[in-house]
Amino acid sequence: GLALGKGGSLLQQWSRIWSFVCEGWVATLLLFVPVGLLCRLLELPPGITFVSNFLAIVPVSKVLGRTTEVLAEQTNQIVGGLLTVGFGNAVEMILSIAALRENLIKVVQSSLLGSILSNMLFVLGLCFFASGIRGENSRSNQRFNLTNASYNVSLLVISCLALVIPTTLAALDRESTEKDRLSISYVTALLLTLMYIQFLVFQLKTHKHLFLLQHDRDDVQLSEDGGLAVRGIKGTELSMVEGICLLAASTIMLTFHCDCVVATMQEVTKRHGIRQAFIGTILLPFLGNAAEQMTAVSIAARDKLDLALSVAVGSATQVALFVVPVTVFTGSLLNVPMDLDFEVFQLVLLVMSTMIVSVVLHDGKANWLKGSMLISAYVLVAWAFWYLSDREFRGEDTL
Repeated sequence: GLALGKGGSLLQQWSRIWSFVCEGWVATLLLFVPVGLLCRLLELPPGITFVSNFLAIVPVSKVLGRTTEVLAEQTNQIVGGLLTVGFGNAVEMILSIAALRENLIKVVQSSLLGSILSNMLFVLGLCFFASGIRGENSRSNQRFNLTNASYNVSLLVISCLALVIPTTLAALDRESTEKDRLSISYVTALLLTLMYIQFLVFQLKTHKHLFLLQHDRDDVQLSEDGGLAVRGIKGTELSMVEGICLLAASTIMLTFHCDCVVATMQEVTKRHGIRQAFIGTILLPFLGNAAEQMTAVSIAARDKLDLALSVAVGSATQVALFVVPVTVFTGSLLNVPMDLDFEVFQLVLLVMSTMIVSVVLHDGKANWLKGSMLISAYVLVAWAFWYLSDREFRGEDTL
């Protein structure tokens, strides 16, 4: 029969793609994909539309992430790196663009900051806890690549400085204008992007020997439950063409569901009393990264702590140095004044969280107590955002 890519009829290829999409228990949430579509088309109440599309993001983001991983393995290092950069944090970028189109600048800022905090504190804490409880050496400290961790934390500190400048300028200098803050934000975004490109060159080319523990994946692969398995265990494989088609389809679906979530979010906060600050900073990053979080924890429990750290801290670095600048430049293209003037409260929490992570990682050892400390810190942050006023969010849609 007619074949696409690596052999097999169209029916066989469709069966292979379907098996790939339905692997793992998270696939049960795919039921919310058609439900979310119908809710939007039938204009059902905002609460139902919001929840259904909110839950649909989880399995779709998992499919997108796994497809990106498969395609990266089938290409060379440069193309694989570009795929990882472009689609590694697709949920954050798509949500941000959808919110920018609605002039919801503070929602964008909150979701980006929430993604950084979630990866730094919650995901990293779960990895340490799982490694300390279920790892083979659970009664002793687990060691990880300190070089990799130190460079990522250093870049996060630089990103904190980049956000402190426009935020404190707006808070302390009453004569500063929106144009001044936008100019500083554009320059800052450009410098952050250049810094991330330099880090990729440093990590993948000039000093890749320092990161061998992180990138040596020859003995592991993504398993059906979202974790890792030894190579040789049978799993669903995709050809290049199948992977590209699935990547495009999942990106389109993710864009639709993110648009629905953003379109109904304000109405949900008004009717149900849930604050936009909490939804943007805690709920959106939590569900958007749910599949990635489960993968990282599963990896850590199998004593692959370096790989787990690359998912947790590496994702936080990518959001801070790549996704944040992309949203600034996208805002400029959409004629939306997307600057880096965060709320002072948000920035204080980010700086403190970065300091905590830096202290926890400084000795290159992990155990369940450190994990518990990071998780507790994230719970405190989440609880604080539950009470954070939405005064900065009001009236954005009228800009």
